[in-house]
Amino acid sequence: MVCSCLARSVVLVNVGGISREEIYENIIEIFDSFHRHGFLPTIGYSKAFDCLDSDLSCSLLRARGWPPRLVNLLEASWSRQERFVQWDHRAEAGSLDASRVQPQGDSWGPLLMSLWVQAGVQTVLSSCETHPNKMSIKTYLDDRSCTARSAQKLHEIYLAWSQWSSTVGLYENLAKCEVSAVGRLKMVQASQVFDPAKVSPACHQGAGCCLLLCPSRFSR
Repeated sequence: MVCSCLARSVVLVNVGGISREEIYENIIEIFDSFHRHGFLPTIGYSKAFDCLDSDLSCSLLRARGWPPRLVNLLEASWSRQERFVQWDHRAEAGSLDASRVQPQGDSWGPLLMSLWVQAGVQTVLSSCETHPNKMSIKTYLDDRSCTARSAQKLHEIYLAWSQWSSTVGLYENLAKCEVSAVGRLKMVQASQVFDPAKVSPACHQGAGCCLLLCPSRFSR
């Protein structure tokens, strides 16, 4: 049952983590698109799972055709959560209401984050209206990588993500955002629309590894 529901829910191959694509396949596709298009930012969220509204998550599962009894069970469990603040081997005496957040470590967290971000991919693709050969978007949980043939289009994609995230209550982590460009000219073009301090040459940190983009190969 879960497998069939998951198959119906994943409508984009862009969404790594739940689309049966290995993380290294995901990375290779990202950097292949980077090599072809020339511009790449990576963007992530602050407190991503903490900001997933459990009510919206249940609505999303219902919209994707998950069994009502299962969704009702999840909703009943998540709506009764409480958390204690812990630090230095101590715990706050009172509890905090956690009925509207997705707890870290919840086994449903990666799936729900991927479904949330999938909805974002659909919104961004429809708002940017660019031929697939001129841009790409790949995600792995809350980490998102985009490529484009022009710095202006890349900035448009970035703004579309920011607007969607703000709409659904997610917070972009500006400190995580880095923009890479292939060649000196593209670095200059990227610096004209992004913060120059965030622009770097074609060596990029992402998905837990650092890759150096070469003309004919990827090296780790």
